[in-house]
Amino acid sequence: MGHFNDLSFDSNTNAEAIEFNISSSANDTTSLNAHMWSRLRHNETVYLHVHLTQRGASPNPNKPNYHKLLTLHQVTPLTKFAPRRNVQNATRLLDAFWNGGPPDDAPSPATEEDPALSADVVSYWKPDMAVRFVTCFKKFPLAEIPQLVFNNLRMENIENEGWKYMPVLYVDEMGMTSEKLIPLNRSVSTLPLKLSFEPMSYARWQMMMTFENALKQQKDLGFGEDEIDNMRLMIAETNPYLLTVTMAVSMLHILFDWLAFKSDISFWQKNESLVGISIWSMVSSLVSQTIVFLYLIEQHTTLLIVVPSGISIVIQLWKLGRATRPKVSLSWTTLVKIEFTRTDMSSASNDIDKVAMTYMGYTLYPMLVGYSVYSLLHKDHTSFYSWILGSLTGSVYAFGFIMMTPQLYLNYRLKSVAHLPWRFLIYRALNTFIDDLFAFVIHMPTMHRIR
Repeated sequence: MGHFNDLSFDSNTNAEAIEFNISSSANDTTSLNAHMWSRLRHNETVYLHVHLTQRGASPNPNKPNYHKLLTLHQVTPLTKFAPRRNVQNATRLLDAFWNGGPPDDAPSPATEEDPALSADVVSYWKPDMAVRFVTCFKKFPLAEIPQLVFNNLRMENIENEGWKYMPVLYVDEMGMTSEKLIPLNRSVSTLPLKLSFEPMSYARWQMMMTFENALKQQKDLGFGEDEIDNMRLMIAETNPYLLTVTMAVSMLHILFDWLAFKSDISFWQKNESLVGISIWSMVSSLVSQTIVFLYLIEQHTTLLIVVPSGISIVIQLWKLGRATRPKVSLSWTTLVKIEFTRTDMSSASNDIDKVAMTYMGYTLYPMLVGYSVYSLLHKDHTSFYSWILGSLTGSVYAFGFIMMTPQLYLNYRLKSVAHLPWRFLIYRALNTFIDDLFAFVIHMPTMHRIR
């Protein structure tokens, strides 16, 4: 298919690439393109064979200049079978009604004729194959070779010289995420293929194998494809030094989250008085956290962000259960009405809290309605659920500071902040700086990144 010339063993600047376009335009059935296309059409697997030979040697065993110690051979599939991705196209939701009614959801003739558009598992094409030549001169004692390295070495027993290992060819697919794969269906007429060659250090090769092994274990544990893709992107497209810093900071993020949760729970276990605590700030915080949690799930955000968000909701519910007596009632006007009554009715904080909540509603609700209408008219959404959730989340991110009004007003009227859980707030503040670094490295929705 293609070849690279004059490659050296240990040059770190020796990087080359070739790009192909494989199409079905060839009429000759004996041609390479037509043969490959026929196999792809029948859901067969097409393999890439990589041969690296010393100058003057041949990779073909039938040639007289072939020698097994002068050639390397690596085989890797160019196709992958995976569950079909359900891609939802975002549109202006009201356009369908203005144009004469809702869109027809019936499958098109093309979908019925092409199984690849409706099958649960389909074949995907890998458009980018990165071949790495590991530049390693280490001498390993045979009994002390790391297991992960040993499993990927080609060992040869040389007469009168003992066991030796051949140089390593490594096909790096760390950056091959689901978004880059091309589904093979009848509408595809051309398939791109980029072959790149670049040396790789022994340390990086070992690190990449460790990451690949960790990703396989995550998949076996039930992690979704989106989670694994996020990890692949972070590893493949992040500067190694920044990635190292991020891994260290991730541990700090988990530590501060745990300390914040522990401090918050400890504060509410020991606190017997609700003086200075705004119940409506707690309720609005619970509503905001729930909205953001649902939005993160809908956007397939990494578990590193979703899990702490879910834990925060559970803790907030527990805190409300200790601070209030929730009461649910049904009526013809409001259908469902939920009331939160303070457990310390004699507290002067109750009246102040209600006044602050009333004024906050006068400010917040018009902005929420205005933003929702603007989003419906001028932004694309996949469904009305997506529009409602996106509008609520956008309002939380944009006007979230307003929800602090009841607590701030309560602090002002009481002329004190001694009643607040300061240790919890300090841990949250420290995590804010870590979140700023995460915003550049970890895949997350744009609104959450800006926030």
